[in-house]
Amino acid sequence: MHRKNLAILAIISLCIIAIISIGIVPLSNSHRTITDIKQANVRSASITINTPSSSTSWSAGTTNTIKWTSSGCSNYVTIKLYKDGSYDSTITSSTSNNGEYSWLIPPLISASSRYQIYIIDFSSGAHDYSDYFTITGSIPGFTWIYVILGVVMGIAVIGVLLRQKQNFPRVF
Repeated sequence: MHRKNLAILAIISLCIIAIISIGIVPLSNSHRTITDIKQANVRSASITINTPSSSTSWSAGTTNTIKWTSSGCSNYVTIKLYKDGSYDSTITSSTSNNGEYSWLIPPLISASSRYQIYIIDFSSGAHDYSDYFTITGSIPGFTWIYVILGVVMGIAVIGVLLRQKQNFPRVF
């Protein structure tokens, strides 16, 4: 019976130590859990997007500068594009947190006045969404250049294949 009581006491002691060490029950009032510390970091770190703003209109296929200010953040941020409040694409997964990023807007992106930039510093959790801004259609004639180039290249490849076929004897 004595050994059984010691075993139960040891198990209870280990459970108490485990509960205190993972932060469910604080050891004292000054004890903070990892969640408390992370929330404090988010409150002390901040990112504010300055450009684009609600009056911004950028054209597809052009390079534009995204601008922001930050405080208490790490040296790198991630920049994403949202459309109509939903994730669209990642502009860059990691760039220097220097307050500027030159972004080449994809030439074939769809036009909309419902785009937003989202910047996040994963180490502190600080983030911000820009106001909705507009991306207009591609540069005039840009798409047609690729269509014409594709047709010309296709004709050239067919011509080369036909010449090669004439230089080889028929097998059948």
